[in-house]
Amino acid sequence: MSQKYTVKDVVSQRSSRVKKLCERFIKEVPDQPVYLDRLSEELDIIEAKGFVRCFEQVSEIISYTRSHGIPHVLRGSGACSLMCYLLGITSIDPVKEGMVLARFMNSNREDQPDIDIDVPHWIRPKILEHLYKKWPGQVARISNNVKYREKTALRKVLKEHGVKGRIPKRFKVEDYFADPYKIQKIKNQAEELVGSHRHWSLHCGGIIVYEDGVPEDLVLQGNQISLTKDDVDERNLIKIDLLCNRGLSQLWEIDGRGLDEYPYYDQDVSDMLCRGDVIGLTQAESRTMRKAFIALQPKSYHDVALALALIRPAAADGGRKAAYFKSLKEEKKVKMLIYDDDALGFISETLGCSLDEADKYRRGFKKQNSGVMNMFFNQLNVARQKELRVRQLNDLNKYSFCKGHSLAYGQLVWALAYHKIHNPEKFWAATLKHCNSSYRPWVHRHEAQCAGVFVPTKNFNLSPSEQFLKQKWWSGKDFLPGCFLQEDEDQPGAWIFRGLIANTRTLRRYGQSVKFVTIGTSPGEYIDLVIKGDVWDGNYTIVQGVGKMKISEGARYIEVLKMWPTWFS
Repeated sequence: MSQKYTVKDVVSQRSSRVKKLCERFIKEVPDQPVYLDRLSEELDIIEAKGFVRCFEQVSEIISYTRSHGIPHVLRGSGACSLMCYLLGITSIDPVKEGMVLARFMNSNREDQPDIDIDVPHWIRPKILEHLYKKWPGQVARISNNVKYREKTALRKVLKEHGVKGRIPKRFKVEDYFADPYKIQKIKNQAEELVGSHRHWSLHCGGIIVYEDGVPEDLVLQGNQISLTKDDVDERNLIKIDLLCNRGLSQLWEIDGRGLDEYPYYDQDVSDMLCRGDVIGLTQAESRTMRKAFIALQPKSYHDVALALALIRPAAADGGRKAAYFKSLKEEKKVKMLIYDDDALGFISETLGCSLDEADKYRRGFKKQNSGVMNMFFNQLNVARQKELRVRQLNDLNKYSFCKGHSLAYGQLVWALAYHKIHNPEKFWAATLKHCNSSYRPWVHRHEAQCAGVFVPTKNFNLSPSEQFLKQKWWSGKDFLPGCFLQEDEDQPGAWIFRGLIANTRTLRRYGQSVKFVTIGTSPGEYIDLVIKGDVWDGNYTIVQGVGKMKISEGARYIEVLKMWPTWFS
């Protein structure tokens, strides 16, 4: 398209409905050819494929949240769309970020655009009520078709054969019956049940707005219908996922500004993330994210987004994450697929096809469609089939982040980190109210109190140890007595520790299990323990032991040699 074109030229040739959609823009279209070309391309697809109604519906939801000052995040590939940016559905400019449209919608796809919106978890019911009033009798929430699995099928058949009361988590049919014939009969009946419908459950956020009202034959109860997300895809219905995000709840409690209104660079925020201080940061407080930050040394939300994408299985498995961090340290560049949109450019370049065509192959690998995958390999030079990025295409069926999703969550984590540094008291008050953490209860409460937040307790007259025994946390800024981390003077290279369990995670791979345990040793000081074999045995509260200090991707941890449970001094 020539530079003589203007926004008016691009829009004026469209249908009246498309023109009305464009009147909803809350952002100015930059008067640059790259933006005008992109807008024209998107409007061509939207008009040809009949996607106008989808954008109208989402725009209506965003108009409501914006008018009430409710923050939102567009997760997923919708951030690749300039229309979503201009309509205020996302704060990420896809042209500036170099994101290709084909990941979201293209001329080769007939399925409706998939637009997922995150809102604060406690406000979603209010938004849904607005939609019910805005479109009375037209809004439905979809379901999950919960099917019988081996254990649930056995429980049902046992009940039918007269077993009373609660059946425990671990059981065998032989625990209830001795007759071999009956035991086999029960197992056969259960096997027949596996995979059949058990009950309907409400989908976490999927809604459909019917033009002519919700079909009565689909209604289960209230606004819930008997369609799953797969049924919706098969019927090519417009589905909007209105999802909950506690990180947004946490942030909104502190500050109402938009995610794109925070400073792009802040030295204090960067320093905090670089040292792995992530506790309280929803979406980023895991041990894995801590290591990723220490390795990447983030300077902006772009670096946070990169870390969020790198830890997903599709990018990380097979040692690729470690290889990427190693390449950074050695100032080399590993060619690998980090965001799943990276696959589009790679496939397009490799096969010499359009990005729209490349998306067909990306989705083929995503769904493990052997026919489509074989089409790709048949066009590929045999010598290239062992390349890292070619091998990584086979992992696209694993969980991954597209670039838009990563950038949106990167902005959210960066904003939360900003407040953790600059408004610690407000940050921790909001964290205690909204954050649903994998850390044990004492961690956030202790961090909050160290930041000056008053946390009420009925047991103030008890000692910290007695409070912990009674309520799993204690009042005050002091740490529980007797905890420490120090080098062993008698054994060079060995460290002894005594700390309070903050978090645990077990990784099982190749028939072996490794326990990752984070312990607190003093205010704001945590250390990771890596425990192999049978050293760990039980659900401990406080542990003591000895091990070797190691460093992985810049993060310190202790490889435990010996450990035992203990109690307070």
